[in-house]
Formats: sequence, structure tokens, C-alpha cells
Amino acid sequence: MSGRESPPGLSLELVEDVEDYIWPNDVEESLPWDRFRHVFDLVQNGNKAFRDNRLERFEEAISCYSRANNIKPSDPVILGNRCSTYIRISLYLRHQAASASEYRALNGLDPTMHTELALKDAEKVLSLRTNAIRSYILKANALYLLEKYEAARDVILSGLQIDPFSNTLQALLRNLERTQATLIARKGHENPERTDDFDCTLCLKLFYEPITTPCGHSFCRSCLFQSMDRGNKCPLCRTVLFISSRTSAVNVTLKNIIQRNFPEEYADRKTEQQNLTNFGNDLLPLFVMDVVIPCQKYNLHIFEPRYRLMVRRIMEGNHRMGMVMLDPRTGSVADFACEVEITECEPLPDGRFFIEVEGRRRFHILDSWDQDGYRVAEVEWIQDIHLQDGTTERAELQELTNNVIERAKSWLSMAKEANQRDRARYEKLLSLESMMPSAQDPERFSFWLITLTSRRPAEKMELLRLRDTREVFNQSYAYSVVIITNNNPGGRMIRALHPFILPELPLFSGINGDSKLLSVARLIRPFLIMRESSTRMATLHTFFRLRRMDSIGFISTFIQLPIHLMIQGEPSSPFSANEIVLYRGLLLAKEDNSQAVMKDYLINTSDPSNKLSIKLTLAKGSFSFMNAIEVT
Repeated sequence: MSGRESPPGLSLELVEDVEDYIWPNDVEESLPWDRFRHVFDLVQNGNKAFRDNRLERFEEAISCYSRANNIKPSDPVILGNRCSTYIRISLYLRHQAASASEYRALNGLDPTMHTELALKDAEKVLSLRTNAIRSYILKANALYLLEKYEAARDVILSGLQIDPFSNTLQALLRNLERTQATLIARKGHENPERTDDFDCTLCLKLFYEPITTPCGHSFCRSCLFQSMDRGNKCPLCRTVLFISSRTSAVNVTLKNIIQRNFPEEYADRKTEQQNLTNFGNDLLPLFVMDVVIPCQKYNLHIFEPRYRLMVRRIMEGNHRMGMVMLDPRTGSVADFACEVEITECEPLPDGRFFIEVEGRRRFHILDSWDQDGYRVAEVEWIQDIHLQDGTTERAELQELTNNVIERAKSWLSMAKEANQRDRARYEKLLSLESMMPSAQDPERFSFWLITLTSRRPAEKMELLRLRDTREVFNQSYAYSVVIITNNNPGGRMIRALHPFILPELPLFSGINGDSKLLSVARLIRPFLIMRESSTRMATLHTFFRLRRMDSIGFISTFIQLPIHLMIQGEPSSPFSANEIVLYRGLLLAKEDNSQAVMKDYLINTSDPSNKLSIKLTLAKGSFSFMNAIEVT
């Protein structure tokens, strides 16, 4: 892991511990004994939670101090302890690695909001205890975390006038001087005579693309809308703002004044902002959640503060990021992932986003690091092995692609016809059809074909690693032979027991309760759902997982009633399997279906034990997928 250098930060050792609440001999007359005892218990519980030094316990401590403050307002001990807790939370959040929040979402306030709350409490404590060193330490810590270094210096010097030998204040002053020296070294070319009239009050830097709000305050464009992630109010005066990043115009007059008077610094600010929004061809911000493959669409609700910031920066840049899953073996992000493009983005008033993404390219992660709470990766783009034009392999791949495209169009046509009354599924089919790549891009088409099936995350990861387009085609056409007994015709029961053996849009259906042979290709799902009311817990037999068989496939099972066995050979259009051979079986009828390019057998067992065995001989280089449904 590699990171980015940052200036010296505030150490946890410099954050004041909480104070114990003193049990007086005589309770104040203004507070009844039982209420004072309740305050005492709340403060003690809060102190215990604080000293556990865990993030989840800090929130519990805040709750205890706030309840105590409601009973006994303006108590310096209670306010000081709550201030220390806010500061400690802010430090933990700032120093927390992105990997710490990738197994579950982090909700709540961001570090800046916690620090602002700490500053409010510190100011109250200082007004109540002007001669207490702890009051100055709390306020100096809060100002330091808000990067108000000059104000923090003034508070520290005021505290040292009261106690010149305070080790904590002296350490804070040394830490502050190191931080300021680092910042000055980084900005050695900066004009020292420039006042802060042209500084953004949020980032404390020179305005870049300044926006002036209706209430008259100016901010950097990115700073303003990052602040509005937490609410649509002006960061200074809290006036409600009805503005959006798409329609708000830059203050051209202010921008021209800054560019004319501070050209070098403005150029640096521009470069800094571009580094945050344009990650280049080999750098991608990562959204850690699930595996996405090329051509797959995904809808996301962005609510975590770190990802709100990331999406806002992406929308100012090339609209692209990487979607990656956590590898359960290593506990870190997986090594292969997919680049996605944000095709739809709906910002909400409270700063959340609803976005739609679409998979574009696969990549291999070379390195990754944390940046502002989310991950950024250096990536290497991967493609399937390129077959030269004019070679036999290229011609075979192109022929395979053309055949599969014709088959896919036939499937989609049948699926749309069967789902005309199901608006949601029909619209999904139209969307899938519109995304179908052309025959000139076999690699992309092979991944589009996978989007028609439901896959485990681990299976998707293996597909992302493949570099042989023919192998991806084989994986796309893999199917299972399934026997559905009379006690288990339910579609949902099947998916509950074996959720990945049926494709998302199954291709065939059985006969609706009669013994006629299949005359047209229909979907399996309507047939199963119609009979779902009679579903009871029973068995589901997965005979064989057919991917590529170069010689003979042999299947055995037990049946109670005649079954329809439907076989479709791949990859060529003509049926690529020879006649099946039945052992202990009786062939009742047989029919070729030219529309679906498949064969349909009506079979019963001739064995007293109801055992049926089938041998299927395949043409070399081909495979088949099957479906078997019991006839009642």
C-alpha cells in the first residue's frame, strides 16, 4: 500500500482525558438529590465509555454527557468531557483507513462536524472556567483540527500566560509550529503579502471557480457542494439555499480578479483540483461493494460521506470509477475488477445520490491507497487475447459469435412475447436488447451474454480473469439438467435451493399439464409460477452441470412420472449431439423443434425401481444444455 504525504497531525496523546464528577458533601439546593445522583451516574458511565477508547463507545459517551447536560446545563465538567469526546471521535475518523469501513457502511457526522461541535463546547467551558488550563487545551485542540492555526496559537499563548509550565500546551505549540512550517514549505512560492480576502472560508485556500450564493457569501465551487452534502444551507449564515451544481454559475468577476493578481497560485489550485477529479487513464477511485462485469447495469444509493465526496468529484471529471468486491480470502479488495461509467446521477437535497452505472472495461489492480476516506487504485487494463484477422481461429470465433447473436435475438424475442403483461420484466428485456453489442466485438458480446444469467460473485470474478473469448462463451452457455418432481414445481423453491442453476431469463418451458410435445419455445418461469400454489418441500435433482463435453455424457436419476427432456446443442446452429441412448428407459415420443433448434423427448422409465439412465454422445468441440420437466 502506498499513501500520500500529509502534514503533521494532532496526536491522540494531546487530547485531554475526561474529568471525574465530584460527589459533594452537600448537594446544591437548585438540584434535587435524586436528579443529581442521575447526573452523577450518567457522567460516570460516559467516562467509562470514553476510556474504553473505541469508536462505537464514543457515541455512547456523547449520549450520556448530552443527557446529563439536559438535566444540569452549563456544567463545565459535563461540557468539557463532551468536548474531549467530540475531538477524540474526529481524530479516529480522520485516521481511520478506508478498509475499516468496507465491511459495513459508516453513518453519522463527518470529522469536521464533530470538531465544530467540540469548539462550541470548548468556548462555553472557557467562558465558565477562564483560569483552568484544561479549557485552553480543549479550545486549542478544536481550532487545530479545524485548521485555524493562528487562532489556535493565540489560545495556546493565552493558556501559557496562566501556566507557563503546562507540558500539554507546550507540546501543542511545538506541534502547531511543525504543521505551519510544513505548510509554508509547500507554499514557498506563495505571495506572503496576499490577504485572506480571496480565501475560501471552507478550505482556507485561494478561491478556485468561486460561486457567490444568494445570501452574498463566496466559496470554491467544490467546497460549497461538498458542504451541501450535509444539508442545503449556507456554511456561514445557515440560509437555506436552493441551488445545484449543474445550474450554479461561477462568479466571473471574482475569478478574473484572482487570475490576474495571483496567476501562479491559481494555476496551482487548478492543478490540485484536477488531480482530485481527473484520475487519468491508470488511476481510478474504487467503490467497494460487489462484482460488476462489462455491459452490466447497476443502481446505487450513495449515502456514506466518503462516497458522496467521491461521486461529486467523479461527476466533475470523466464520470468513471471502479467497482470491486472484498476478497474473503485476504480481507482486502480483490485484484480484478471492472470500470463503470455513471450514466444517470440524481442528487438529493440532503447530499445523497441515486446513480446508475454500466460496466465498461476490466482491469487488474496494481496498487491501492486511501485518499480522503475512499480507495484509489493504480490499474492495468486487460483484454482478451487478440486473434489476428485472416487466421482460422479468428474465423471460427466470428462464426461462433454470429450464431450466438442469432440465438440470443431469438431468445429475447420469445422472452418479450411471454412477458408482455409483466411491465417491469418487459422493460428489463428491452434494456438488455438495447445493450447487445455488435458481432464485430466478440469479447464484449460474450460478457453481455453473461448478464442474462444469475451468477455468484466468485463466478463473476473468475470470468473477469479470463482472457479467452471462446471460454467466456462456453461459461455463458453452461446450464444444468434439472428434474422437478411432482411435489416441487415451484420456481421460487428452485431458486431457494439452487439459486444459480437457472438463468435469470430461463429459455424453455414445460408442457402445461398435458402430454403433448413442445410445439413452440416458451419460458419456463410462467409454467413454474402457475403451479407454485401446490409447491411443497421436496427434492430437486441436479443431474449434471454441462459446460463442454468432448465425448459422452452419462446421467442417472429416479423418476416417478414421464418427463419431457429438452436438449439444445451448442455452439453450432444444427443439433450437435447424436441420438440419446436410454438405459431402463422407454421413449414414448420424439420431436424436433426447428424454431428453437432443439430436440424434445417424452421419456418414461421401464425399471421397477423407477431408475432412468441416459447416455448422450456429443459432437467434438460442442456441448449441450438440457431441461427436464415431469408431466402430470
